[in-house]
Amino acid sequence: MSQGVLIVGAGERRRRFILVYNPEEAKKDKTTREKTIRKIEEALQSIKEQEGPGRKTSVPCFPTGRWGDTCGS
Repeated sequence: MSQGVLIVGAGERRRRFILVYNPEEAKKDKTTREKTIRKIEEALQSIKEQEGPGRKTSVPCFPTGRWGDTCGS
């Protein structure tokens, strides 16, 4: 992927963002995505295996901590 400049807006208030591909960050992001997907799939499987009237219908929160997400706590 090549570097690029993204310009948002027009005139004096426009903002410029430099876009750069960072292979190390991409590897970390991929690992985080894979872990999160695996946890969600396990939770969904657990829900599918539950039976009866008290069956849960929600998926628990899985904060990754990378972007400050804490599931509301």
